Amino acid sequence: MRRAVSLAITAATVAFGLMSPAGGAGTGGFHGFTSFDAVAQAQAATGYLFMVGDEEDRLAGARATINGPPAGSLNIAAAVQRGVLAAYTYGSIGKPESGEGGTLPEPPPGEANGLYPAEPRESTWQEPVTASAAGPVVDGRFTARASEDPTGFAEVVLSRLDVPGQLTVAHGVIRSRTAPAPGGVEAESISELFGVVIGPLRVESLTSRAWAFVAAGSDDVRTAVSTVVHGATVDGVPVRITNRGVELADGTMGESEKAELAGRVRDALAGASVNDVRLVDTSSVSKDPSSARADAGALRIVGRDDALGYANPQGLSGGGFEVGGASVSIVTRRR
Repeated sequence: MRRAVSLAITAATVAFGLMSPAGGAGTGGFHGFTSFDAVAQAQAATGYLFMVGDEEDRLAGARATINGPPAGSLNIAAAVQRGVLAAYTYGSIGKPESGEGGTLPEPPPGEANGLYPAEPRESTWQEPVTASAAGPVVDGRFTARASEDPTGFAEVVLSRLDVPGQLTVAHGVIRSRTAPAPGGVEAESISELFGVVIGPLRVESLTSRAWAFVAAGSDDVRTAVSTVVHGATVDGVPVRITNRGVELADGTMGESEKAELAGRVRDALAGASVNDVRLVDTSSVSKDPSSARADAGALRIVGRDDALGYANPQGLSGGGFEVGGASVSIVTRRR
């Protein structure tokens, strides 16, 4: 095991924009808010009704949260993120009502936490993690960081992700941050995955990004959200993946060739017990000038295996998982 704890400000911190805005250092950067909550979440994969767990379990998850007053920051980067509130549990243990730092229990293998006002402010884990004897393997570097400004940062530099019989990701970067921005507060999450393999489906790159900003002194609310799939093939046939499903990438071919290749794609997915592959719609919502939410859609895969259903006492014959995805949420109250 290799674990490092440090309070040093690294070059990566500056490069990713976690510095306080000019003229607004510390909590003064939130002048005009009586309260604020900003959350950013990204992951390599989310599982439901399959071997990773329920819909709140994530592989290679990065979550960054800031709130106040008083200023607080809770951040988690984990190989296996068991639900979205794990870091909150750690941060609250031994934390007095005065807002002073509490004691952080030792996190499970493959998890790094960064908290304020609790400790540690920064931690890093770097070592392969196996969720169970025949379960997912996640290898990479996991970093979480917090500061009194407050800022939040969580990052997974993924070297390899392997869910036997389900999913392989060659490498990627999953990153979430929340921080003061000039005149307000912002949150951003990015999931960049490369070499994604799901049975006969291959994807060169899958990028999800969600960003939001809420101003303190005006009604300025902004969001940006996108999901891009590049280089997708099924059994070697180039395809497009949209919210409607899998389509042939080349629309200029003749009808006979098109029918042949469409059948090849359909048979390849069916042979892997995959009956639905599609992109979840991206969305952004701002109900009022004090809040914003943005969700970058993930790649959703749903499968069915009747043999599994017959052998399972509960009759569970399928399930699914999502690859990629990023979301942010900001809720504020003004003076």
